[in-house]
Amino acid sequence: RPDAGRPLGWAWTAMLAAEARRNGTAVDNGWDGQLGELAEAVSANLLRTLACTDAPVRLGTGRNTAFCAGLLLDAFDALGQDGPAGVLRDRARTWFCGPQRSSSAVDPCANDICSPALSQADLVRRVLPAGAFDRWLAGFLPRLGSPRDATLGVPVRHDGAGGCRVLTALALTRALHLRHLAPHLPRARAELALRASGRLVDEVAPLVDAAPVTSAHLLVPLAVLAAAD
Repeated sequence: RPDAGRPLGWAWTAMLAAEARRNGTAVDNGWDGQLGELAEAVSANLLRTLACTDAPVRLGTGRNTAFCAGLLLDAFDALGQDGPAGVLRDRARTWFCGPQRSSSAVDPCANDICSPALSQADLVRRVLPAGAFDRWLAGFLPRLGSPRDATLGVPVRHDGAGGCRVLTALALTRALHLRHLAPHLPRARAELALRASGRLVDEVAPLVDAAPVTSAHLLVPLAVLAAAD
């Protein structure tokens, strides 16, 4: 169905198809072809949706446009789907590559799975040349990787009664984005960002292991991405 599972479900489907193409067992069993057909349906639905969408979703939920678009671009590139990848890159430049400054201080909200600011930066990384992106990032997130950067810590949500809970998905996506963005920071900040990325993964790993199936379906793939080399 054109409206089913979008947009994060589309991204996971396309990424699974890309992984199947690289996996010998999947190829031997024909799963790559079956998942490839699903990925083609995803790209067709995405193009139809983009044609009637005039603004992105900037909330930190699973419908965040920048986060999902970044995953889709990685998958489309791996699958050789240049058409939808090109359309998505053009739309990303239109929506997200402006000179505005952001602040990560707005993180987190109670239902966030990603930082809107870090997700936007990681998407723009994919669509601008390296030098242009470095300059854009310095203007967009001027405190990224500094000791005062709030995104370097494990995100928690206080309940108003003296307790708090860790926002596990947000911690994992922060780790992923910090690792991707670190090479574009000055050396000292890059080192802080990389250390923070590893620490975020380590600190929430037990929570991922113990997660019920209702949340594990999201946390496990995020953990795989966050911990990947």
